[in-house]
Amino acid sequence: MRPAEAIAAAATEAADHLLGSGKPDQARRHLNELLPPSEAVLLSSDSRGRIENAIARSYRRLGAVADQKRRMATYRKRGDQVPGFMQHELALTHWTRASMTPLPGNDPSGWHDALRILGRPQPGLPKQAPRLKLALIRAAAFINIKAGLACVSCKRGDAPTTSDMHHLKRLLGSWTTSRSAQRDEGFHRHRLNAVRALCRGHLARADLVHAVQTLKTLDRLMTARPDRDLLSVTDMLLLSAWASLEAGDTAKARGILECARHLLNTMHDPLLKGLMAAIERRGDAPAYN
Repeated sequence: MRPAEAIAAAATEAADHLLGSGKPDQARRHLNELLPPSEAVLLSSDSRGRIENAIARSYRRLGAVADQKRRMATYRKRGDQVPGFMQHELALTHWTRASMTPLPGNDPSGWHDALRILGRPQPGLPKQAPRLKLALIRAAAFINIKAGLACVSCKRGDAPTTSDMHHLKRLLGSWTTSRSAQRDEGFHRHRLNAVRALCRGHLARADLVHAVQTLKTLDRLMTARPDRDLLSVTDMLLLSAWASLEAGDTAKARGILECARHLLNTMHDPLLKGLMAAIERRGDAPAYN
């Protein structure tokens, strides 16, 4: 079992790097080729779960809704319970697929499918770190989708509500100060993701003051501890461009978007490419109605 576990650990770490570089197809192929059935049967349930999670994230980055549903159906046919992360990834896969429609013909139904599957985050503040992490991830995803929809539709009514934003801020505060959460290997990654979601939510709500404050916090956190994922860095550039556009500094926004475009040309990420197209379109659109 030890060799199989070592292979699984190396495979998932490599897949994480590939996903963070915008190479989901390579990540999925890497996982499938490196772990033949003869090795996979020797893995612990935790290792199998990590691999399934990585594969689900690769399907999400590809917008492969049908593939995601097929893997979930396999669990049901075996009589097994579908892991919670698969339902979450299915929602985000719908979001990715919706972002792949060229603007301005973006069909909002995919965005609404993602929100329906994800569901509105439940109120309350979990005490235990694992449940707090799930709540934080879910709330950040909800605000990301709502903010993205508002950016695409140019309708402020599609943006996250004050209650949505307040809930994520409380979760982030608890996550940041929790000692058990700080021992989680993904502590910094989940923290940055939540801060980016807050920034995107503020921008969607045309709340430039809080958006800039949040962007400064994000910059400080990423300067102190740089994010290894190219996608995260590109996402920050897009948020900076969006904030510059909202502030009326179109020249700065254009310069940042040009840098982001070169980065995005090296990777596959429909979400960020869709966001960039929406931001560029915002430059030619009136304020949210």
